[in-house]
Amino acid sequence: MTKKKFHLITLLSLLLLPALMTAFASCKSDCIGTALTTDSIKIENNEDSLATASLVFDYPTEGRPKMLDSVRAYINETLYHCFYPGENGKSKYAELYKGDLESGKKVGKFYGKAFAEEMKQMRHADGMDKTSAPYSHYLTLRKVEDTDFFTSYVLHNYWYTGGAHGSDFTEGATISKFDGHVLSYPIDTLRLMDIQPLLAQGIADYLNTAKQWDDNITAKNIRDYLFLSGDTIPLPAARPYLTAKGIMMVYQQYEIGPYAMGQPSFVIPYDKVMPFLTKDAKSVITPMLEIEKKENKK
Repeated sequence: MTKKKFHLITLLSLLLLPALMTAFASCKSDCIGTALTTDSIKIENNEDSLATASLVFDYPTEGRPKMLDSVRAYINETLYHCFYPGENGKSKYAELYKGDLESGKKVGKFYGKAFAEEMKQMRHADGMDKTSAPYSHYLTLRKVEDTDFFTSYVLHNYWYTGGAHGSDFTEGATISKFDGHVLSYPIDTLRLMDIQPLLAQGIADYLNTAKQWDDNITAKNIRDYLFLSGDTIPLPAARPYLTAKGIMMVYQQYEIGPYAMGQPSFVIPYDKVMPFLTKDAKSVITPMLEIEKKENKK
């Protein structure tokens, strides 16, 4: 069960990576973006009490045209990849919305209906009767950061298809306001060994804040609490995302520890993580930090 869930998580993370992720090396002050205004769309499909679906997402309504198009396309692609992964990594019920992306309600109604139908068909295929627990799919895709330089979203995707508990998946995405592209994985994976102290400290801080573990958890002994192959802490399978203060890292359930550990998450401040970022991430973060530095000197 544990390995199956982790494989689903890793596979979904790869599917969510954008097809085109390019960065540019420089920018000017006139590249600074304007606010991205969004409307909260909520869709519930519970006509069949044994196969339900609910989704809530923040859909862009006002902003620069390129950002509106980019974020709407990102939301559509992300929802498409949120169907339950089949044996080959793709649900046979998955369908991409191809209508007008200007209307968030139309997008939501399309996927809400499709997700509920998928749960219904899966229950039927599994031979479940009316006395068994309902199958359900709950999803949120919320805007969590909107700066002059980027907008970040966070996806929470949950399925229950029988068993002791459901499957959770969480991943962020950052869209550059310079050209509207979705940032690639922001950490340089070739620097894994160098970033180990920051990962260890972040996970230790998470567990200490949760207050469900021993009081003496430190970066030095954190590996005693984790499921690792050797001593190396892996980078999260899900793409980290940018916040105003640093890079948010999120591990999935079972990825580095037991189910009771939840989803370890923590922010690594930019002054510590900058040496380990990709050029793609630095192209967005560096100008923001330079302006902040100038403002602090005033």
